[in-house]
Amino acid sequence: MVAFNQNTDFIVGPWLKKAINRRLAPGEAILGHQAWINLGLLEMDKCTLFGNSFKVVGILDKTGTGFDNCIFVSDENLPAMIKHGKAPLKPNQVSIIFVKAKPGYDPKQVATNIENRLFQVSVVPRSKMGKNILDTLRDVKTVFILTVLLCLALSALLTWAIFSAIINERTREIGVMRAIGAKTRHIVRAFVIEVFLLGVIGSTAGTGFGTYLAVSFSRIFVLFRDMPAGLSVAERCGIGLAGIAVGTGVCVLGAIAPIIKIRNMEPLTAMKES
Repeated sequence: MVAFNQNTDFIVGPWLKKAINRRLAPGEAILGHQAWINLGLLEMDKCTLFGNSFKVVGILDKTGTGFDNCIFVSDENLPAMIKHGKAPLKPNQVSIIFVKAKPGYDPKQVATNIENRLFQVSVVPRSKMGKNILDTLRDVKTVFILTVLLCLALSALLTWAIFSAIINERTREIGVMRAIGAKTRHIVRAFVIEVFLLGVIGSTAGTGFGTYLAVSFSRIFVLFRDMPAGLSVAERCGIGLAGIAVGTGVCVLGAIAPIIKIRNMEPLTAMKES
């Protein structure tokens, strides 16, 4: 069980804000991702600890750390816990203090400086595991972004090539349409609508398949399985709509150059070239 100061805490606070988006009130508790299972609180909204009853107001996301097995309460509950419980706690007693070093400071050097000034305090600098995970995720993100940009460029180029071939094959059709009175804007509009519909269909199919792969990979890879990488339905829908919009836009953008050629076609020349 962890009682923390909500005014100075920077460890639990970000998780707490995402879980309930407010401070914990006296008599309230929030559980780690595994604590609610380990304590059998699947269908309970209260728990009794150290002689005090706490209302369970939420469950934190999975962190992949020891926090997953903890129960968190505000330090405002400590006087009542000391008075009614059997824990060997005393007023104003602190078991651990987390120190956040400013950017540019070496955590090991900070730990050494603290120990040199406070001999009765034992300082343990943060391991590099968390930093290594963040660096790995940052590299994965960079590779992902570069891959997406490359795919977008290739998609635009492929769309340009395909529609150039389509327009070349339909040159006679375009010439006949112009000869019977169809205006250039009507033909251009028809091709734009065609590429737009193809883009929507292809982007929708690609977004659906990509979502399936993302969900599957999040369950397969240990790195993502042990971290809070889950998305809500609303977030997935938002990402899906953005993917469809971008995919459709790339298709239309790639087909603009071939479609513009239609504007300069003469009906008789188009029919002869076909």
